[in-house]
Amino acid sequence: MEIFARAQELIRDQAYSAPTRGELTYAAIQGMLHSLDPYSAIFTKAEYRQLEQESMGRYVGLGLQMVRRGEDHLIARVYAGGPAKQAGIKRGDRILAINGKTLAPGMKLSTLLGGRPKVGKRVQLLLWRENKKFTVKLKTAEVSYPSTQIEERRPGLFIVSLSDFIKNSAQELRERFQGQPPQGMILDLRDNPGGLLFSAIEVAELFLRAGKIVEVKNRQGEVIESYQARGFSTLPPFPLAVLLNRETASSAELLAGSLKDQGRAKLFGEKSYGKGSVQQFFPLGGDFYLKLTIAHYFTAGGASPQGIGIEPDQVIAEDFTAPLQSKGDPIFQAAWSWLLQQRVTTGL
Repeated sequence: MEIFARAQELIRDQAYSAPTRGELTYAAIQGMLHSLDPYSAIFTKAEYRQLEQESMGRYVGLGLQMVRRGEDHLIARVYAGGPAKQAGIKRGDRILAINGKTLAPGMKLSTLLGGRPKVGKRVQLLLWRENKKFTVKLKTAEVSYPSTQIEERRPGLFIVSLSDFIKNSAQELRERFQGQPPQGMILDLRDNPGGLLFSAIEVAELFLRAGKIVEVKNRQGEVIESYQARGFSTLPPFPLAVLLNRETASSAELLAGSLKDQGRAKLFGEKSYGKGSVQQFFPLGGDFYLKLTIAHYFTAGGASPQGIGIEPDQVIAEDFTAPLQSKGDPIFQAAWSWLLQQRVTTGL
């Protein structure tokens, strides 16, 4: 503590930028959290409120999702009604620069936008498509995205896309299939970063009638929470395929892993991201909140995806040149062929 106090004193008295005591304290907390893991962080009250909005499917941004493949940063999804969609940006476009800054490996879109932007922030994207560079100018806006999209591709055969786990994800599924259970389903969890843990557990209960869904263990290895399927609102059994890619993370990995461990679904795609940690918010006072990793979760089979991910039953590389869930989408096509074969085999 003496070294810390001396450093703080020297910075406050001698540093050219002349930070305030509050700025130094905030930076010190950020430094401590950064030394723990990538997910622990400090938030202002405004940032915390924005996270609450995101948990309900609303956020301020460009309406796109970016992923890294090798040295490239690619557009994975473009949300309907958002600035990116209106500007003609497409899945598979490669981002070369944002506001004149080249993207370094591992750099996040939010970092280049200066954290969580306000509505109306001007953004210029330098993109690459079909061997050509082009520039797109747009402004950030409030984007509403559906966490759940449901399509009946053929009678009784459904494609369910879950882009995130928000408060009403399971409720939307229950309401859609009440009185009309599927005869087969593809559950697309690609690019799903996770979201609310309890929401993923509620979705799991739609497919699992009994058995363990997840255990949450603290750093001592003690089980602090355990969730079992209770058989409430469980859909009748039907063939279920789950789609994964490298961006499938956290709560989405929990759902996929537990469905695989219980033999309820067949998994297609790429090995998932590998985030099995659990974060909790703590009020700090002074309009600040601390998000801290407090535990790891373990799927029905007793393993955590932390650092290793979930291995699909059938490994298939993703192709960003093809529209999602089309004939050119190799992960989807493999799952669709399997689903049709299951329908023939079972006589559905």
